[in-house]
Amino acid sequence: MHPDFSQYPAICGLDGTDLSVQSPEAFEAFGALAPKLGSVASVDRHLVKGSDRAERGAWIERLAFAGMTASEVYVFLFRATASARETWARSRHFWGKIYNFLTGPAKPHIEVPGHLLIRMFEDTAGQAPYFLQPGYSYQLRLDYAEAFADLYKTHYDAAAAREKMTL
Repeated sequence: MHPDFSQYPAICGLDGTDLSVQSPEAFEAFGALAPKLGSVASVDRHLVKGSDRAERGAWIERLAFAGMTASEVYVFLFRATASARETWARSRHFWGKIYNFLTGPAKPHIEVPGHLLIRMFEDTAGQAPYFLQPGYSYQLRLDYAEAFADLYKTHYDAAAAREKMTL
């Protein structure tokens, strides 16, 4: 049985704000939404877009995720969605709720770095939503993440088949 995640926003900030309903002006207004997005640059969530620390964090993130192959993107998505599904399934039982309370609540989203999310949209849909920025982290709804994982699975299977043939 698959839970229905349709009542949750597809992409939101780390505080749960639905970013798809925000106006484009809000994203250009001197980092007005930066605290809601969750900057990767540091623990300080109030970095202004374009600041030295925010740009440095975005640069580090680009380096970290730029070299990921499609197979590695699949592994990232598979692990994140499997973990989220386990947590979600545990939340239906008393002991599972206690376990989740101690380890972290069940969430209908997985956290994805902006640069990777932009790449996933460009690889599959051709264009990323206007509000995605490489220096921030976003929450991608679980069913969307699973759909992306299914798209990247073909690359993973092809790479595994090539590796078997070389052995």
